[in-house]
Amino acid sequence: MLVHRTLSELESEQLGASAFVVLRNLTTAHPFVVMRYIPIMAALLEGKSHFDPEQFIAEQQPRLYQYILVIADQLRPEIFKHPQFGCLLQPYLDIVSSLNRAVRGMESLFSRLSEFLCHLALADQQRIAPYRGVLEQLSGYYPEIKKLHVLLERISNQPLTTVESSAAVASFSDQEVLQLSEKLRFDSVGTDVDPTFEQSQPVIETLQGLDKVSLRVPSILTAFEEPLLPLLSCNVATVRNIAYRLILRRLTHHPKNNEAIFEKYLQCLQAKDSTVVLAAVEHGAQFALHSPRFKPSILESLFLLGIVGKQEVKKILMLDS
Repeated sequence: MLVHRTLSELESEQLGASAFVVLRNLTTAHPFVVMRYIPIMAALLEGKSHFDPEQFIAEQQPRLYQYILVIADQLRPEIFKHPQFGCLLQPYLDIVSSLNRAVRGMESLFSRLSEFLCHLALADQQRIAPYRGVLEQLSGYYPEIKKLHVLLERISNQPLTTVESSAAVASFSDQEVLQLSEKLRFDSVGTDVDPTFEQSQPVIETLQGLDKVSLRVPSILTAFEEPLLPLLSCNVATVRNIAYRLILRRLTHHPKNNEAIFEKYLQCLQAKDSTVVLAAVEHGAQFALHSPRFKPSILESLFLLGIVGKQEVKKILMLDS
């Protein structure tokens, strides 16, 4: 009931921004609860995509569309499998199809939509491939949106990378697992304990490859748990962020045998490096939801950090005054 009422307030000029913040926090804490309301989100958008562009902007519709798109992005990749996802996506594609010129005030919406569609293209290229023509037209209207160029490359049937082709049959050989695991270890590329961003590039490239293929074949991540876990405490933010994304994807699709993951996560909450602690705190709600067994320990650690932690930690936990 709370989610339904909050969704209905998104259209309000006075209450929309506050409702969006509440809904975003609900999605972080209870993603599968919010997922049940995808049909209502689709209903909010239904019919509005056929407005004249000036009327669309005058009635503040781009704001509503962005709010719902942000929520949908938080629900990736599970939302791509939802039976009503097509109904939610169609109004956005209808807007793109109806344009015949660049319209000021739509840039932000199309930029966010392009980024979202990039992720969808990795998971289900065929769903948006029929819209390649209108997306190319949109790119002509808004050449400054770089993600549109990336999206068009992804749906143009480019050959798979080495990592992607290895996973195309939903599995890796033992030798391939060993080789890729070595590429995820900093000592194998001659770096020290605290690598620079430049030194971490080989690891980042391997992580990005795994990120792409695991959207389609999440089961492959179980084979890479051991080399991925140390990367949660890496001092390079890009490495750390992708590692968290992959570990959480592994937990979502394979929730069993996860003791080592949560033990490593609790270590990150107690790390000396403040950036590692902050990253762990940012993912606290997601990790707590994935394990009833470890949830009390996680919440206790987050509570203590909220009392004695730095202002940045308190801000993430929304305890700052």
